[in-house]
Amino acid sequence: MSVKADDFLIVAWKQQLDTGLRLMEAAIEAAIRLHEAQLEAATEAHADAVATRKAIAAARDAAEVLRLQSEWTRANIDRCLACWRSMAEAAMQTGR
Repeated sequence: MSVKADDFLIVAWKQQLDTGLRLMEAAIEAAIRLHEAQLEAATEAHADAVATRKAIAAARDAAEVLRLQSEWTRANIDRCLACWRSMAEAAMQTGR
């Protein structure tokens, strides 16, 4: 009977260890997804800022600068929302 009790404890310990490892794997995958989304968003934002800076430098008048600033602001809001949406999706996928 002692052997069966020992076997039961070993099986239970292995199940707990497996559950813990699966949770850690899910957390790591989510962190990787979030990191990739952040890196992509930062790269896009940097490229857009460089392009906008060049366009503003080449602007002929204040109206064109204002138009460029308005377009840049609108695009940044859209990108920000898309970034948060992708992070929320990654977080929801982790919960599964």
